[in-house]
Amino acid sequence: MSPDTDTELQRSDDAEKALEAQADELEERVERLGDHIDDAKDGLRARREEAEDEEPDEDEDLDDDPLAFDDPEQDEEDDEDA
Repeated sequence: MSPDTDTELQRSDDAEKALEAQADELEERVERLGDHIDDAKDGLRARREEAEDEEPDEDEDLDDDPLAFDDPEQDEEDDEDA
């Protein structure tokens, strides 16, 4: 074979090896991400079960949603009613 053919074959072989190495690395990263997702799901399930098991305090106002929108006009109406 000519030197040019040998050089091309070597470059092709090097590129193939590099591509395989990148594919292996990506597979490992995908697997780790899958593990992280599974861990997050397990944690979410545990927190959800824990929240379901907790009973509200007797003093806690069940009508108040801490994440709800605070309507200033409604607050004024509540003040007037009191």
